[in-house]
Amino acid sequence: MENRPANSEAEENPSPSRTEAILDRLQLHPVQLKNILPRWKRTHYRAVLNWLTHYQPKPNGSNLDRVRNYLEAFRHLCEIEDWERARVVLFLRLDTPTGDELHKQLEVWGYYREQIELYESILGKGDLELDLTCLKGLGTAYSYLGDYQQAIACHQKHLQIARILGNRQSESIALGNLGLEYYYIGEYQRAIEYHERTLQLSREIGDRLGEGQALGNLGLAYHAMGDYQRAIAQHEKDLAIAREMNDRLGEGQALGNLGYAYYALHDYDRALNCERQYLEISREISFREGEGIALSNMGETYIRLDRYGDALAALQEALDIAREIGDRHGEAEGLKNLSELYQHLEEPQVALNYCQQALAIARGLGVPLAQECETLLKQLLK
Repeated sequence: MENRPANSEAEENPSPSRTEAILDRLQLHPVQLKNILPRWKRTHYRAVLNWLTHYQPKPNGSNLDRVRNYLEAFRHLCEIEDWERARVVLFLRLDTPTGDELHKQLEVWGYYREQIELYESILGKGDLELDLTCLKGLGTAYSYLGDYQQAIACHQKHLQIARILGNRQSESIALGNLGLEYYYIGEYQRAIEYHERTLQLSREIGDRLGEGQALGNLGLAYHAMGDYQRAIAQHEKDLAIAREMNDRLGEGQALGNLGYAYYALHDYDRALNCERQYLEISREISFREGEGIALSNMGETYIRLDRYGDALAALQEALDIAREIGDRHGEAEGLKNLSELYQHLEEPQVALNYCQQALAIARGLGVPLAQECETLLKQLLK
């Protein structure tokens, strides 16, 4: 417990006026094609125009299908090393509930591998500000996929460039992301040190969203160290800031983290209330990871309330989401939770099978969850 699909409000069919506006930003129109040489370059530019003007996604396609035109246009522009136009596509702001740019929207939907492909295609092909965006995104994507050491390496490069540029907001973001990676691998005191630096820097530059995120991340670290009341205090401050800034994603995450803390204090009704709100917000904005976390947390809470049918439904859906988006930590967490459920249902062989799968993944990731799985395994083998 902690902190794309077909019915999102992604741009299924961009309006002609929006398409024309994108072509204007790209400074690319059909009348220009005949003047482009050599021919192989003209072929790629024609493909860009075709994808942007003629592509029609399937009515019930995935979110990835709905932005396939932009992804393919980006790929063709990279093939001809037109980095400036590729950059324009990367930063296109989409008409989605979160209103994110293309590269960030892929993260919200859980398409981490596609996100990595975009960043790696253009990293080092522009200015250092572009590299900041790519390194930040790469670090976050690798983290979601459970490659924490690779994530740390990206965030450290991000931090180094931010300091070279004197970009204090990017410096704050990099420090916060490093703190999260150390939290994930169980180095909680080190995580707290990074988050405290992030909090101080965010306040110095007046970054309210950054301040809220730092408070929430501190809350997670305090929770991991068993200081639940202090964790709740941080999460409540985070929640207040998220609502003040109309940050729906941040609001959902803060509610999820509060539910996580109330669960630890055995306040299950309050925990469920928070997690249901987190689930509702996550579905509203198509935040797949958040949806999976909320379901997982609800499932664990249902176990404690002896609501085993509800627990099974929630935990199985959470596991399906984790596997769908490639969230290895979430997958291990889901398998462990199912093991605990079948332990309560007195089906030891099923519980043992799930526990062994969870342990294998958690050991591979090198995360504290492995210790929880080992403890559970000993109980099951008695």
